Amino acid sequence: MKYLFAILLLATPDPWSTLKRGEAEIRVYRDSWGIPHIHAKTPEDAWWAQGWVECQDRFYQMDLFRRSSRGQGSELRGREALANDRDRLRRGYTEEELRAMVESGGARFRAAVGAYTEGVNAWLKSGAALPPEYEALGEKPRPWSETDSLAIGVAMARR
Repeated sequence: MKYLFAILLLATPDPWSTLKRGEAEIRVYRDSWGIPHIHAKTPEDAWWAQGWVECQDRFYQMDLFRRSSRGQGSELRGREALANDRDRLRRGYTEEELRAMVESGGARFRAAVGAYTEGVNAWLKSGAALPPEYEALGEKPRPWSETDSLAIGVAMARR
């Protein structure tokens, strides 16, 4: 039993990791529950890291929300999502309308959404293993956009 404890103790991963965004180094601490705590020098670096760690932890869920909020949920979920897709396409915003909403936001809002989007896409390009659902479905995720985040926010606000 004491050998098992020693093996588990030695196998415990370091809770700190460092992400690089250009010249900036962003430190991420994962507590005993796996919750990331981001330590960055600028708000933009913090938003970038938030996009990275959120994507790392739950990209498939993010993609489901993105597609569902845009009326494209059936691409991943099949026929069971068709009713929701029809509703979103009928009542949702177009890409042009979402883009106008992003552009009409203040400078801090645009910087936050832009940095978050960059962080998500940096993780997608990092070569990290995708969630297993993509292989099972024969799908490849498309890059994240600023309007994807806004579409999810609008869908959540309407619930």
